Order: sequence, then C-alpha cells, then structure tokens
Amino acid sequence: ALASLALASLALASLALASLALAMARLHATFKDASSSSKADPMPQNNTSLLRRMWRDAPILTLGLIAALALVGYFAGRLALGALYWNDPRNQDVPLAAWMTPRFVAHSWHVPPEVIRDALGLAPDGSGRRLTLGQLADEQGIPLEDLTADLQSRIAAHRAAHP
Repeated sequence: ALASLALASLALASLALASLALAMARLHATFKDASSSSKADPMPQNNTSLLRRMWRDAPILTLGLIAALALVGYFAGRLALGALYWNDPRNQDVPLAAWMTPRFVAHSWHVPPEVIRDALGLAPDGSGRRLTLGQLADEQGIPLEDLTADLQSRIAAHRAAHP
C-alpha cells in the first residue's frame, strides 16, 4: 500500500512539474511578446497571479500541482512528527508491555527488526507484524513475563555484540 501511494505521489509530482514548466513557458512567451510589441514598457501590466494564469492555461495540471504539494506536505509532516517522537528520550527503551507490537519494540529499543522477529519466533514474511506482545504470548502459550524477559535478553545480547 505504501509503495502504491509513493508511486501515486511520484506521478502527481511529475504532473505538477509538467504543469509548472508549461506555465513558465507560457509566461515567458507572454513577456517576450509584450516586450517586442512595446519598447517603452518591457514588463506588461498584468495583475493576474501565477497560480491564476496556471489555472487558466492548464487547470488539470494545476490541480495535479496542488495535489502533489499537499502530498509532499503530508509526508513532510509525518517525517517531522516521527523524528520528533522517536528522538524524545521518553519514547526510547520503553519498558516492554502487552500492547506493544514487534515494530514498536524495534523502534523504541533501536535494534534491527530481524532481532525482534527472531526473538519472538516470527516468520520473515511479515505475518506477525501487527500482533501485540500479549497476543504473541497467548499464541505461543507462554506467560507474557517470560516472553518479555527472553526478548530483553536478546536485545541486550544484540547490543553487547553491536555497541
């Protein structure tokens, strides 16, 4: 799903660049025509904004530009919020709890997902990604405390081997 969203945003970004290039080319042609017809005033007295001219000349490409900029803003916001969240010391090495997913543990404890996956006995195909530690303990028929103790010992061993 993320790959298709990335491809869609790439397609919209290319449409937006094409729209901008078309608008700039038409704007350049407008200024060139105006300067050749009037030597006294090289800049035409045109009060319409670039966005209005782009909308007038290529409305679909302008919508593509706006959508691409919105997607860029959305992903930039997600990137910034994620960076702020994971760099907050309160969210690092959070004590293991039943609600945590393997991915959250990997992020919080700064270990590769493979270490967590191997410690929890998950398949490498990603089939256990959304399960919580509590659900995994129930599936494996072991107490949550034993699962978290084993996971913490594996994390500690990985950190000792890779300082």
